[in-house]
Amino acid sequence: MEKLFSLGDYSIACGTKGTRNGFKHEAIFYNKGGYRLGKVNCKYYNRSYERFTYEDVLKKAVNTFLEGIEQEKVLQLINELN
Repeated sequence: MEKLFSLGDYSIACGTKGTRNGFKHEAIFYNKGGYRLGKVNCKYYNRSYERFTYEDVLKKAVNTFLEGIEQEKVLQLINELN
């Protein structure tokens, strides 16, 4: 993966891969113990309109693997990135 984001007790490793019709951003979500919780991706056909690279896939990972207060805290950390 190309970039590692440390977000409180969690880490998300992100990368970009080409697809037949465009590209995709992938994210692997880890808890504080380094245990892999899962993987998500966002596919694009032309370009993305994110504030910063990997913004959409970071938010998708958090929304997929966290709930409640933890989800809100980590989403706030993502919103503070630029």
